Amino acid sequence: AVAGHLAIVLGEHRPRVVVVEPARAACVYATAKAGRPVAIAHTKPTVMAMLECYEPSLVAWRVLSRIGDAFMTVDEEDAVSVMNRLARPSGDDP
Repeated sequence: AVAGHLAIVLGEHRPRVVVVEPARAACVYATAKAGRPVAIAHTKPTVMAMLECYEPSLVAWRVLSRIGDAFMTVDEEDAVSVMNRLARPSGDDP
């Protein structure tokens, strides 16, 4: 919704849109690779629970297929590492 709004308001001056999903639930990533909506099999749950989805929203895909500049996945270990770093910053990092 935000990416679509920015595309409408800012046109060619919109920011780049990078769609990021958990590697264990990357239905939009698979859809982008295939060029059509793809449902993926359920696997182990992800720590990124609010992003755990196995079939893309057709409404969201209609927008992201037009304005998604890049699609990527994040592995569980990387997500946990970043969450820990954010929870316990080092040095003077607030």
